[in-house]
Amino acid sequence: MVLGMAQRGRPSKVRAMVVPDRKRSTLFPHIRANVFPNATIYTDAWGPYRGLPDIGNTIENFWGCFKRTLHGTYICPRPFHLDAYADGQVFRFNAREDDDAGRFATVLKGTDGRRLTYDALRSTDAELRINQRGPIHRVHS
Repeated sequence: MVLGMAQRGRPSKVRAMVVPDRKRSTLFPHIRANVFPNATIYTDAWGPYRGLPDIGNTIENFWGCFKRTLHGTYICPRPFHLDAYADGQVFRFNAREDDDAGRFATVLKGTDGRRLTYDALRSTDAELRINQRGPIHRVHS
């Protein structure tokens, strides 16, 4: 399962992460780790979100792009790579107002001083595969 959050503004930014289940006890630590304490939160009124203020939804655009990418580009994604697919889509969404050259420069800047081994690239462990300070933003609680 992928949990996603959007920050409103111009341009809006998203964060998405793979979580093991949809339980409130799983989701709330991720929400607390990624949302400022006094922020206004808009949800789709799903049961586990009870206790969060306000109702609404603003992340449908990201989910639509993510689903089209999963079903159209990757066709048959493996669950153990879902975090990488989510991170890639988060980067594309957050950099959507930049041109190809700008996105490419952002990716190159994120690789400066880093080394990716073949074993880490092939790993199913997201911590080995993706460094959370790179252009693909990983957020962990």
